[in-house]
Amino acid sequence: MGGTQPRWRGDDGELFYVGLDAKLMSVSVRAGQTFEIQAPRALFDTSLDPLALRQSYAVAPDGKRFLLQFPSGVASALTVVLNWPALLQRSR
Repeated sequence: MGGTQPRWRGDDGELFYVGLDAKLMSVSVRAGQTFEIQAPRALFDTSLDPLALRQSYAVAPDGKRFLLQFPSGVASALTVVLNWPALLQRSR
């Protein structure tokens, strides 16, 4: 049991986290005169790294949508153009 990367739903009534088995988990929370939590429940499997030191997902304020960041497995190229203002002047 346990997990990382906790996130609150917009109304603070639910806490989401990545379980150590990489499942996205949810715990309903009610705070008033007493603090009550329900048993954690698994929402869905992910390919997130629960030991990552960065936050790798976001939760919509209503807690119904999630944005997950994970490697696509596809390499991409990056082109850096130096002295680009000079290139603009030559093309005139």
